[in-house]
This record gives sequence, C-alpha cells and structure tokens, in this order.
Amino acid sequence: MRAIFLIPLVLGIGSNALAQNQIAVNLTTDQYGSETIWQIDGTNVSYNHIQGGYEDQPTPGSYPQPTVLLDLPDGNFYFCLGDVFDDGFCCAFGQGSLTVTHVLSGTVLFHTDTFSTGTVCTQFSLPFSRVQGTLFLDEDHSCDAGPSEPRVPSQVLRVLPGPIYGLTDANGDYDIRVPYGDFTIDVVYNGLVPICPTSEPVPFSTSAASPLAQVLLGDSSVAKLDIVAAALIGAARPGFSVTHTIQFTNASTYPSGPLTATVQLDPLISFASASITPTSVVGGTLTWSLPALGDYEQHTILVHGQLPADPLLLGQEISITASAFQPLDETVLWNNTYTAHQIITGSFDPNDKLVWPRELYDLAVDSVLDYSIRFQNTGTDTAFTVVITDTLAAELDMSTFQAGASTHPCAISFKSGRVVEWRFANIMLPDSNVNEPASHGQVGFRI
Repeated sequence: MRAIFLIPLVLGIGSNALAQNQIAVNLTTDQYGSETIWQIDGTNVSYNHIQGGYEDQPTPGSYPQPTVLLDLPDGNFYFCLGDVFDDGFCCAFGQGSLTVTHVLSGTVLFHTDTFSTGTVCTQFSLPFSRVQGTLFLDEDHSCDAGPSEPRVPSQVLRVLPGPIYGLTDANGDYDIRVPYGDFTIDVVYNGLVPICPTSEPVPFSTSAASPLAQVLLGDSSVAKLDIVAAALIGAARPGFSVTHTIQFTNASTYPSGPLTATVQLDPLISFASASITPTSVVGGTLTWSLPALGDYEQHTILVHGQLPADPLLLGQEISITASAFQPLDETVLWNNTYTAHQIITGSFDPNDKLVWPRELYDLAVDSVLDYSIRFQNTGTDTAFTVVITDTLAAELDMSTFQAGASTHPCAISFKSGRVVEWRFANIMLPDSNVNEPASHGQVGFRI
C-alpha cells in the first residue's frame, strides 16, 4: 500500500448529536498495515481525528483491524483514506477494505475494497436520516409491490423542501438521505399516475427517534411504448481503433415489436467488427435485426472501427448516429435516434468529460445537453470496483437527468450536493499495461 485518502460525506442538519451521530469505521489492511492512514475533518465544526499505526504482517493477506466507534458533533465532514506510499491496498499484498457506517440507521456512508493510487475521500453531514422505498406499477391496486409487478428504474424522485433528488435503481428501489424534519416525495416523470397513495407528493417525517421513513410508490403508467437510443464514442486517436457503445432501451411497460437498428459511422471511421454481427454493412451504414424488448429491457452493441494514421486529423470532430424503430405505435419518436460526438486527439487525458453542444452553449436556448465521461485504469493491476462522481452545475435542472449509454454495467445514484455517482462493482477493468484497449470505460448522460 502507499497513499492517503480523504472522503467527504454530506448528510443533514439536526440537534441531537453524539450517540445519534455515532459512526463505525471497519478497516481491513493488506500485509503492509503501517502504510494505511485515515482521517475525519469537520468543515463547519471543530473536529479532527487521524488514525494510523497499524502493524505490518509477515505474509500477504487481509487483516481486519478493531472497529473504531466515533461520536461526532452536528456538522459537515470529510473522511479520507490513504496510503503513505501511494500504492493502495490491492492486490499483490492482500485485499484491504474500508466501511464507514452510521450506527443508528445502519446506513453505509462509504465503502471501498480497492484503491491503487492517491487518496480516496467522501463527505457527509450529521445528524442523518433517510427515506427509502420502491417505485412500481401497482397493477392489482393492492398497495403492495407484488413479485410479478414491474419495477420502474432510473426515475428521478423529488423531496421537498429542498429540493433533494433521488434516483431509482435497476429494481425500482430508492434510498435518499435527508435531514430530520417533515417532507414530501413525488415522482418527477409525468407519465406515471399515483394509485397508492392516491396522490403525490406523499408526506413523510424523520426524527432522531425515527431516522428511517419508508414510502412505497405504487403507480400506473399512461406512458406509451417508447424506444430510446443512446451512444458513446471512446478515445479517438489517428491510427488506432475506436470503440462505439450503442444502447437501445424500452423506457415503458409495453413490449415492443422486433427492432430494426441502424448505425451510421463517421466517414473517417472504417468498420472493423461488432459485438453483435450486423445483418448488413453498406459503406458506413450498419443494420441489425434485433429481438423485441420487454418492459425496461435494453440491447447493447459495441462497434469497433479504425481511424486512419493521419496526424492532420488531430482536433477534428467525428460523430456517430444510432437509430432503432419497430412496427408498433410510438407517440415519441425523436428519442429513437441519438448522435454522439468525439474529438480526435493525439496524447490524451484518459479521464475526461465532454459536453455537446460544445461551444458557448446557452442554457436558455439549448434544450438538451449531452455529456460523456471517459475513464481508464492506468495502474498496475486489475480494478475491481470503479466509482465515478460528477457534480452538476447549479444552472442545470437535476430533475431532467437521463442516464445514457455505459460501456460496462453500473449502478447510478444521486448523492448529496448535486453529485451523480456511477458505481461499477466487479468491473474487473484490466490495467493498460496488460490490455490497453480493454482498460477504458465510459458513461454518458443527458440533462
């Protein structure tokens, strides 16, 4: 191991501290425990705790350390974990891990089981409470999420006052951190009609005595069949291959018909291969016949192309357009087509964020902004878990967030302070020294 890690966590604001604000820090070191250090600092209160002095062990392995319980005052805090030699605690010398838990509610404030360089940090505020539940289609009007009733993923939820936003996961579940107090929660998307409760927003309360509120949101859907296209272009360098990620999603509860999907490559890109073999390739136009999509199902296609080895291409923009259509009626067709962009570069930052429109966009005029975030494992070992966080600008309407394509399966959630998190668990991303093409990843979103 070698480095230091600071992690900011932001929860809520309340009155009863100490026991209500107790956290548990559970650390497992690798063989070189003496290199590990962690600390907590208050950002608006006077508090500091630094912990280290763990012992080295004679052989590689995972070595659990005694649990540390800390009673914190009300306030905002940074928590950071690091390694004095900046080489993390994965994996040649054993597998380390760290979990920080809010004792009263059982909420995991932070967890990591691998880091290879630098310092990892999170932030939180105390006291802490939360609202959780499931968004589902209550087809039998029973006010209970039956096993066969569809869950509604990737939907933005709004808590007032605030606003505080949350996002349902792939199973329709949500978990939103809030201060103590009285609130309401509702679904931002207007294609859902509340059944149980019969109206939204739904009131709920949290307190020191009851820090957890649970609200099931049973709705019906008036949204029609809706196929949504998304696309990403990976790193584009003269003379190298370029990977395009294409996704088609059924964003409704209605099954689609068979899909006819097309991808129009940029004229500079020559087609090499695809994860699903096209039914036809005519110049730069690729066509697929794909099976029908069930409710909230998705097709993903990786398309590999080649850029010519021409240094004069540096700085030019390339694009790709993906479309999907099917024979059943759709009332919204504009989102069946998606155009992604990328800039051709030479040496490049493996971790970057791009937005289109690219130049001097006007938030009062441009109705949609498309973002792309790239990352790469440039370390010396496989990355088991990758976490990306991005703080949305205050000028952006967080309630309009739409998840886009991603190169690997991930869980997306909203965190405190307008932060969006993409968590790639068990991504097994190889390092660039072993497999450079496979060491890259990418996500996109629209807002």
